[in-house]
Amino acid sequence: MSGLLNTHAAPKNLDSRTELARRFVESLVEGTAMDDRSTFDHTALQGLRVVEVADGRIVCEMPVSERVQNRYGTLHGGAAATLVDTISTAALLTRSPASGVSVHLAVTYLAPMPGGEEVVVDARIIRVGRQLASLEVQLRRKATGQLVATGTHTKFLQVVDPAMAKMRAEMGLSNAQADSQRTAAQEAASMKGLRHRPERKEKVESSGLVASGVQLQSML
Repeated sequence: MSGLLNTHAAPKNLDSRTELARRFVESLVEGTAMDDRSTFDHTALQGLRVVEVADGRIVCEMPVSERVQNRYGTLHGGAAATLVDTISTAALLTRSPASGVSVHLAVTYLAPMPGGEEVVVDARIIRVGRQLASLEVQLRRKATGQLVATGTHTKFLQVVDPAMAKMRAEMGLSNAQADSQRTAAQEAASMKGLRHRPERKEKVESSGLVASGVQLQSML
């Protein structure tokens, strides 16, 4: 994991974005992200709390309770993957109004995360483009700082998340404001892309996703 962040100036609306990221995590933990039902995240993330939110980064801590342990008494691999998925999405929200859907998620397990301890989840943005976002996560033992797992996450951004509209409304943010934020983020990504060839590759890859409707629906 490189641990690198894009080092541009923080946007003027950073406070609203970091608050949205925080509320996103808290609503999943509390099971209130959707009005009519709780989601799997409510089961997998119980006890998780946000300890830091900044531009392009969020840090959370969670007790490794029996609920998320495997038969060896350590953090279940599926629970670790859920942490990579959910917390990296929250990091994305500090720089993009779109939470997107997963295109690719990979976790490397380096050491067992003992039950009864707390795991620290540090998620950061690698890059946000017009169609795709690349994110990275580190999981560590809070007691020792030992790195126990790393994860990478790629998200397709051009999908509407019903939970986002609900949270923006609760914060008094209109969809027009979100669209304005999206446009500003895309323009910044476009300008940066003029200096980096990967932007072009990203457009080709995203075209394939749009064309394959069945493949995209399978990720929702």
